[in-house]
This record gives sequence, C-alpha cells and structure tokens, in this order.
Amino acid sequence: MNIARVSKLLGLTNWQEEEATVEVSTAALKRLISRAYPAQMEFDEDWYRETYPDVDQSITDGTIKSAQEHFIHNGFYENRLPSSKLFDSKYYYQANEDIQTAFRSNDKNKLFDHYIKAGITEGRAPNKDSENI
Repeated sequence: MNIARVSKLLGLTNWQEEEATVEVSTAALKRLISRAYPAQMEFDEDWYRETYPDVDQSITDGTIKSAQEHFIHNGFYENRLPSSKLFDSKYYYQANEDIQTAFRSNDKNKLFDHYIKAGITEGRAPNKDSENI
C-alpha cells in the first residue's frame, strides 16, 4: 500500500513523509488495519468462487469485479475464508462439543462443509488464531 493511499484512507492532508508524527482517530486506524490485513492473506480465487456460489454469481452478474475484492471488502468481515488452508478441522472438532456429538469423528470434509454451511453464520472460529477476532 503506498503512502498516498494510506494518507487518504486515514483522512490525512498536507503532511510530509519525513519523520512526521501523525495522530489519527481510532476509527481511522481500524479502517487502515481492516483493509490492509485481509489484503495480505493468501488468497485462492478459484477456490473462493467454488466455495461461495453467491460470490461467483455476483462476479458473473458484474456486481463485483473479483472474488478477492469481495473478500477484502466483505468476505473477511463475514468470516469467510480466503483459501481452504485456513481451516483446521482438528481445532474445529475439539473446540466445539456439539460438533463432536453430531459428527462423532474428525472427518475433515464433513467438518469443513459444516463450517461453510453453518459455522460461519454461527460465529465459529475456523482455527485457533481466529478465536478472538
């Protein structure tokens, strides 16, 4: 992200880059972090479109430009995963007692399917690093 884009995102005007101290509101800092963090995550365009048919349809309809654009601006905040690599079936199974009862085994495909169809909207974390986000 270049300095001009960052300054615009933070609402800064007329400041010099050289050793400047800049004060920003918490809201502005959160906007910067929320845009920078998802953009840095490993992203799989084909997987995302296949996994989230609503996004694929929106791209086909021309409502959004790309799956990655959707993820950065919406999907991240909807707890959608940018790739299958971020789902930890072992963690998901162990962290959710009701899942253990319902599935009785750590079947990665069934657990991932549950996460995509229900776990996201229920606010379940896909991995330990996402527990407190």
